[in-house]
Amino acid sequence: MKHETNPTSISLTTLIPYAICVILLGYIAYFNSAIIEISQTTIQLTAAMKGFSSSAFFFFSAMSLIPLGFFLTQVDPKYIQVVFLIGGAFGLLIIASAFTPFGLTMGRAVCGICFSCTFLTTIKSLLHHCKAISRVNILFIIYLCFIIGMVLASIPTVWLLSIVDWRVLVLIIALISLVLSILIAICVPDTETQSHCALDVISHIEELSSVVSNKKYRTIFILSSVGIGTFMSMQSLWTGQWTTEVLGFTLGHSGEILLSSAIGMFFALIFIKCFLKYFRSANGLNISVCNFFLVTSTLILTFLVFFKKFNTPVVWFLYGFVLQCFTAQILWYIKEKKDHHLLKVANVIQIGVYLYTFFIQMIVGIIINLWKYSSKQDAPEVSYRVAFSIMILFIFVSIFLSLKKRVVDETS
Repeated sequence: MKHETNPTSISLTTLIPYAICVILLGYIAYFNSAIIEISQTTIQLTAAMKGFSSSAFFFFSAMSLIPLGFFLTQVDPKYIQVVFLIGGAFGLLIIASAFTPFGLTMGRAVCGICFSCTFLTTIKSLLHHCKAISRVNILFIIYLCFIIGMVLASIPTVWLLSIVDWRVLVLIIALISLVLSILIAICVPDTETQSHCALDVISHIEELSSVVSNKKYRTIFILSSVGIGTFMSMQSLWTGQWTTEVLGFTLGHSGEILLSSAIGMFFALIFIKCFLKYFRSANGLNISVCNFFLVTSTLILTFLVFFKKFNTPVVWFLYGFVLQCFTAQILWYIKEKKDHHLLKVANVIQIGVYLYTFFIQMIVGIIINLWKYSSKQDAPEVSYRVAFSIMILFIFVSIFLSLKKRVVDETS
């Protein structure tokens, strides 16, 4: 008699290691802000170098996601994750042993390739193995764990850096990545790869391009890339630099700011899950609601940039909360798609977000670096404000481009 496997048991054995994995991914994506400040003692970085080093993570993340969707139809996602977690540990090892900006950048690039691919394969694996859990709850758990990783990358990291050297901390994270790869290899069951169609790499790239060229998704793509990309750029680098270099905050106080925005995102995700029905349109994604949250978060960011007294944990909490309300609207819309289409749309949006984060981090760093510091005390402050003003302008341009479309639905 054939023994039937309990689907709940399969869900738990898959969910637990992947939840830990996503927490690690959220941590690695955002711990750069604290690490790059501490590493200044051994690696001298200008603003442009900081922007380039940090943005390398996001550029190579985007490039690696382009062919990933194809390989997910050919190879068991579990083995892809194991390989990339080991590769990510190697990237962290490069960062820990770096004594030049180039070494730091190379390590960030390797981490970007490995850990971004791990994130998307996690979504695919959980959708396949955790059928006892609804899709919306799976995505909710994934992004909740990611935000927990962001929380750990703030004050807890600052506290750890007061105890151990930053290189030791990076090596510990690399060890956790290796242990996690073994845990996934042992605990997660195999997946039968059943390609929905016979695609080659070129056809897969054309499929991704069709998402961007589709008017139904183009508005979502632009708003997501600019809105989420701006937040990722700030949270992973420029918030820490702004608060320490311009506002004169200690590393601990800067960590409190990062913690506040991450906690704001945490509560926003729960808030939207509970009250989503009051925000969404019956026919599809309500662009007007998305624009409301994006405009509100951008106005809060504007106040943070131009008025020093607003740079309190409470205001940064509001910034993270409102921005995550915008992100959650996009998340809800994507989860309505069929499994393959969900991954394709999510893949394209992630690529857009990563590319824009790379672009804006580079632009901000270059503007700050090229600004001619005068003998005036407020010169660094002005350079940051000019750079951030351009970043804010890009957001309002993307909102303006989306004004013609109020609802993205399945019949448009």
